[in-house]
Amino acid sequence: MLIAAKKGTFAYHTIKHLQSFRSSDCTSKLIVSMFEPKFSAVRTKTEAIVKNVLAQGAQSQLEIDLRKANFVIITIDSSNHREIKVVPLMVRYFDG
Repeated sequence: MLIAAKKGTFAYHTIKHLQSFRSSDCTSKLIVSMFEPKFSAVRTKTEAIVKNVLAQGAQSQLEIDLRKANFVIITIDSSNHREIKVVPLMVRYFDG
């Protein structure tokens, strides 16, 4: 259970500091060699933890916060880059 908590913390740290999932391949090896031989959280595992665990909790908390917010601004944009269509959505809110 302790290793699972460490992997979750590592995944959270990765997204909090806006690091790419690819960076976790190298960092995971560094952690193994320096601190924890049983630790392994390469790109695919870190991405799965973020998408399947951390994102769900963050999305639920955001929904609760937005329902209670007194003021919300939503901006949206779209861009096409080759065959990829991206629609970024930014929500800014002030809670009291």
